Order: sequence, then C-alpha cells, then structure tokens
Amino acid sequence: MRQTLEQAVRAHFSTTFGLGDAAGLHLWQTARQSLSQGLAALGRALEADNAAVAAHWAHSVKGDLLNMGLDDLAVLARSIEERAQGEALDACATPLASLREALLPSLEADSGGTEPGFRQSSRDSVRLAGRTGSTSQAQSGPSPVADAQERLSA
Repeated sequence: MRQTLEQAVRAHFSTTFGLGDAAGLHLWQTARQSLSQGLAALGRALEADNAAVAAHWAHSVKGDLLNMGLDDLAVLARSIEERAQGEALDACATPLASLREALLPSLEADSGGTEPGFRQSSRDSVRLAGRTGSTSQAQSGPSPVADAQERLSA
C-alpha cells in the first residue's frame, strides 16, 4: 500500500517528536499551511525578479520540508535558494515546478486549497522558463521528486 505524503509526515512527527495522533494532525495542518504560504511567497518573489526575497522564501520552504522529514524535497528548495542567492532566477523554474508537482495534491487535500499564488500560472512558466540568457542546467542523477515518491510508496 502506498503511503501518502500526509501519512509519511505524520509518521515522522510521531517517530521523531513522539507526538500522538491529535498533536501529529495539528502539526501536519500547521506545517502544510506554512509550506503552502512559503511556496506561494517564493513564486511571487520569482515573478517579481526579487532574488533576495526568493532566497529568503526558498530557505523557509527548505526548513519546513526538513522539519517534515522530506529531505529529498528539501534538496530542491536548497537548489532554488542557491540559485536565487546567485541571482540566477531563470534557473529556479524547474525545481519550483517539481516542488509544486510533488506537494500540490497533499497541500490541497481537505484543506480548502492552497495559498493564492501557490499554483504555477501559465504566465509564470513561460516567463521563468523563457528568459533570455538562461543559466539553468539540467540536473544529473536521480530526481529528488522521484526519490521522495519512491520512499513514500515503500
């Protein structure tokens, strides 16, 4: 049976922090909201070409993911943070899209939706992916999203 992202995170909270079901559920709901807000703010910062704010929010998202035990996905947030610190905002579109793809179903599930700006608009994808002078590079090795999805299905 495949474990959902929520189940994996709540199991992490139970094992790591010794939380019971009620406390684990509350922490999951809080973490899910924080992550949704952080990803939305990150997307807005990238759209506004604000490298410093993008790096801040990528760092915040990375911390949320690490606290949730989602180390493989935190690698993607770290790559966005590093690229934003280097002002290579054009290289952030792919890892951000991967994060959104991996997290959207869990962040939207029974929560009333995600923060405004969380979903990538078609304008974002064209604008971020179609910049001139792009410095994005293909990632080598296994995909962090695939790794995380593989861990959840185990």
